[in-house]
Amino acid sequence: MALFISSEATAQGLDLPTVAFASSAATDWVTTYRNRNYFHEGNPAISWLEHKPAAMIGLGVAIDAGGLYGWNRLTRNHRRLRAFGLYAAAAARLAVAYRNDRMRRARPHR
Repeated sequence: MALFISSEATAQGLDLPTVAFASSAATDWVTTYRNRNYFHEGNPAISWLEHKPAAMIGLGVAIDAGGLYGWNRLTRNHRRLRAFGLYAAAAARLAVAYRNDRMRRARPHR
């Protein structure tokens, strides 16, 4: 499966660390959207849009895209550093998604 994703991602100009980050960020956004009735958003950059979940997630995705673009520009001559950073960010986003799910199971806030 990873080989298939890797070859498809390479064909589109992406590499596996980028796909890992994008996938984990999408997982985080899905859990954020699905569980928005069970907890308040903790990120101050987007929490002001909590009453408009589609706009909140849209802004968050735009911030992710900008961060990814900036990281790729910053590390364009350092492939291993780029990969390490993207894998670390992917792990952090999966941890947030896991926390989102655990918070939903604890109890709703509304």
